[in-house]
Amino acid sequence: MKKLYIKGFVAILLILFTCFAMAPRQSQKVMILEASGNATSYTYSLDARGNGLIRTQDAYLPNKAITGIGLGKPQDIFVDENDLIYIADSGGKSGIKAGVHVYDNDMNLLYSINDEKIQNPRGLFISYNNDLDNRILYIADSLAKCVYLYQYNDSTEKFEYYTQFGKPTSALFRDRSFEPAKVSADINGNVFIIADGIGEGVIQLDKKGGFQGYFATNKVTKSLLDYVYDFLFTAEQKQNLGLTVTSPLFSNLFTDKDGLLYSTTNYAEPYAYVQKHNTAGINQFTKYELIANNSPVDIYVDNQGIVYMGSKDGYIYVYTNDGEFLYTFGGQTPNKQTDIDGLFATMVALAVDSSGKIWCLDSEKASVHSFTPTDYSKKIYAALAEYDLGHYDESIALWEEVIELNQMSSLAHNNIGLNYLYNEDYENAMAHLKIARNREAYSKAYWEVRNIWIQNNLVTTLLIILGVVVAIYVLKKVHKKTNCMAFLVNGKQKFDNYKLVKDLKFTYQLLRRPTDSFYDLRAGKRGSTRAATILYIVTFAVFLWYTIGKGFIYQYVEAFQVDFIALTAGYVGIIGLFIYCNYMVTSIQDGEGPMISIYRTIGYSLVPWMISMIVVTILSHFLTYDDVFLLQVIQYVGIGLTGFMIFMGIENIHNYTVWQTIKSIIITIAFMLIILLVVLIITMLTGDLFDYVGALIKEGFRNVLG
Repeated sequence: MKKLYIKGFVAILLILFTCFAMAPRQSQKVMILEASGNATSYTYSLDARGNGLIRTQDAYLPNKAITGIGLGKPQDIFVDENDLIYIADSGGKSGIKAGVHVYDNDMNLLYSINDEKIQNPRGLFISYNNDLDNRILYIADSLAKCVYLYQYNDSTEKFEYYTQFGKPTSALFRDRSFEPAKVSADINGNVFIIADGIGEGVIQLDKKGGFQGYFATNKVTKSLLDYVYDFLFTAEQKQNLGLTVTSPLFSNLFTDKDGLLYSTTNYAEPYAYVQKHNTAGINQFTKYELIANNSPVDIYVDNQGIVYMGSKDGYIYVYTNDGEFLYTFGGQTPNKQTDIDGLFATMVALAVDSSGKIWCLDSEKASVHSFTPTDYSKKIYAALAEYDLGHYDESIALWEEVIELNQMSSLAHNNIGLNYLYNEDYENAMAHLKIARNREAYSKAYWEVRNIWIQNNLVTTLLIILGVVVAIYVLKKVHKKTNCMAFLVNGKQKFDNYKLVKDLKFTYQLLRRPTDSFYDLRAGKRGSTRAATILYIVTFAVFLWYTIGKGFIYQYVEAFQVDFIALTAGYVGIIGLFIYCNYMVTSIQDGEGPMISIYRTIGYSLVPWMISMIVVTILSHFLTYDDVFLLQVIQYVGIGLTGFMIFMGIENIHNYTVWQTIKSIIITIAFMLIILLVVLIITMLTGDLFDYVGALIKEGFRNVLG
């Protein structure tokens, strides 16, 4: 008997080891499939399945890189409505003074604002102020610890000093330093400030500099381990141990023409890197998952609402005003000594002029780079503009031109689908939205198609159902008098008398009277090992169908993404491990059921789960997102019934009480976890051993050849 246990244990370990070894390794959600090499700038967009970034048509081309214009260490850039370019420069290089320099669109210096009061300008913003009936230049100076306001003088055509906002007098700032780093403002004079070391959020001041509170904040997200630390340690102890959890700070902000605030956050995961705040400070970019990296440094929004985000490593990310990712381009120079148009050593800021040209600052090289939009990006922006105006036919025509350039553009198909949706052409909307993998919008279009079908076919469908019911009723009446259906009745009875059929139909009896039925199963009076094996196989086949065969709205996994070998090994391994561990546990705890009875019990108990998967898979082809609750209920009921049957089966085949059953299941699961942990450790050590042996072999060859 001991040898049998050992063989079974080894078999389980082998199955689980195979499962772990064959399990697919997690890859990065987004990856660039081609390297930029020495090219100036490539454009990348999402592929049709949304799995990663791929090369696409150039959205922007590097225009020029400008150096030697008297910059020391540029910090921020802004382009006004006249396409004049403002650069905040902290100076400090070769005697260059800190200040704000104003250039025309050809980067000719017009004038500089370098008053003695300006010490370290790190952020600037220009906004029209309704109260002053004038434009105001806001300069965030962290060293001077204030925000300067310069008012535009129409006669001199220059900005001149107006006032300044210092540290708020609120009690919240009593013991805090006020070092403004970035600033923006709306037309009502409300000023939004990001200050160094202020983690509570974006500081909001009124038009007179009065503190209005924190407009937006990145709420702290704690893990389970963080809550354990909260329970074990005081705040002071956590601070001394470096266990204090703080939310990441905002890195930049921008206010658009409608007064909406946009922000970026460094190292934000699981926070949003790019946010669009409503009037309550809540992020509105929730519809799409924003593609970005963890070092955003600036954000800019043009008059159309197109959002541009610049990252420290030189990549520029472009989004629609709804947060839908369009494309990314740019990059970092191969080394600090190389100068390549469109690539950066360290990007710190960007801005966009009225022609769509993007202006970017490289602080390390004290240079300005510009990018010009191509016909490809211009068509996209024009199509988006027509969509916003409700000109859906015109927008579709422009997007079709984009598709001619890139037939598998997820962006183009998604927006064509949205245009068709709001143009009430639901069939075409579904076709394009399916290509774009936009399940939410597809669900809306399908709901309309389904609703139209129901309206057109409801009466016919009801008449057919009524006809079938009447026909069955009539046939039963006729058969009762004439026995005309005797051959079918006899055939059914003969089929039902087959032993395997009886054993399979025994599941129905188990659901009705589990106590007596499981006793019969243990005694061998009802059911069979062969039937249980068939149920195992059928359940797994249904599980595979459920995994890859649901309707598009609910199907998130493609067939080619499924590792069927690992899935099979996992299914067999987990069930086999449970059966074996439960038998080992119950053998110690005076359980009366043999291993074959546990095997049969689990096999028959899987039937409710199997039925729920069949129902969910079929219904998923006909239901929308609005009906997800129905599918969840069916699924949970199936899982719950399977769990109930397993519990009742273990209780009856081992002749346990309820408490003994609970205890045996808990110990079984604990035993399973221990074995899984052992397998995981063995797998990791085996991998390390192979790496070590491989390194030794390589070193040996290197010594021989050397």
